Amino acid sequence: MLQDPAKIQEKMAELQQLLGSPEGQEISQNIMKEMQSVRRPASSPAAVAALCSRRALPALLGADRPR
Repeated sequence: MLQDPAKIQEKMAELQQLLGSPEGQEISQNIMKEMQSVRRPASSPAAVAALCSRRALPALLGADRPR
């Protein structure tokens, strides 16, 4: 996908549309809350792993959509 500029533009448009929706706004707020909860650099890998395991991030990135 990274070698296909048209595919990147398509995915960016999908992301922009999602972020503009009520669901996207909620996902964004939840991600920001999670990121702000990280206080120490040593806890960052665990926080990132926890964030990635939640439904919001894969949904935001489209990982739950069939390809």
